[in-house]
Amino acid sequence: MSSQPPRHPHNADLSSLPTFSFALQLAAASGAIVIATSSSDDKLEIAKRLGATHGINYKKTPDWEKEVLRLTKDRGADHIIEVSEPY
Repeated sequence: MSSQPPRHPHNADLSSLPTFSFALQLAAASGAIVIATSSSDDKLEIAKRLGATHGINYKKTPDWEKEVLRLTKDRGADHIIEVSEPY
């Protein structure tokens, strides 16, 4: 039996990459399963390099919430982090 705590799914939008990278790395370092969403495949690749477990392009997958449910075996996300910068 593992002494590791269970990993819980998280979801975050990459609309602000510098701020998001901190949140993503913190969640991944704490053992979370991180599901990142973005309209940019390039940002999703960066998210995966930073520790995201999964990436969903919400423009290519308009029903992205169904994909989150599929990835989490119908559990859904325990925490959602939405990051945006002032324009």
